[in-house]
Amino acid sequence: MESDACWAENLRSRFGDFVDVGLQPMASRDNGDGIGWNPTPIGQETCFAGWEKHMRRAGVFYQLIYQFVWATRNREPFLTPTVEARLFPYLSAKCKELGYDLYAVNGASDHLHVLAGLTPTILVADVAKNLKGASSHYINKESGLEESLYWQDGYGVITIREGEIPKVVRYIERQKEHHRIGKLSKVLERITP
Repeated sequence: MESDACWAENLRSRFGDFVDVGLQPMASRDNGDGIGWNPTPIGQETCFAGWEKHMRRAGVFYQLIYQFVWATRNREPFLTPTVEARLFPYLSAKCKELGYDLYAVNGASDHLHVLAGLTPTILVADVAKNLKGASSHYINKESGLEESLYWQDGYGVITIREGEIPKVVRYIERQKEHHRIGKLSKVLERITP
């Protein structure tokens, strides 16, 4: 395996100086042609416009599964059955539109859980921002419902292993039951630090 200095120089020679804006080598870089990196520059929201084609050509492997949770404003019970009947299909369509692989969405009356698979090109913070903003706009302005939906600032997010997906999906699907009987996961329910 080549040294980090040789590896970085190899990237610079192939893709230009954009690698100097904070890209970090990943722990394992051996994917056939020696290319592998964390594609998000430190402190920036976007990166070099052409890097995606290089990742595809390089055959990058990733497994990025995130469980998000966020609350309604002031923990008010905005997630009624009527709102959920419109909200969940909308979030499913929005995830598809944005390139997120949705595994599960559900919640209790005052918070929502989303389990989604992402590509390395998607910023985690953008997922929460996009889904929260689009969903409240849809319910409040486009759904035709008289009910409202407002989200509180912030969210919780954790990564999970692929083998944990069925367990987390079951947990999300049974949200109302878990809250009714008080059998909750401190990690999966955590929103604030």
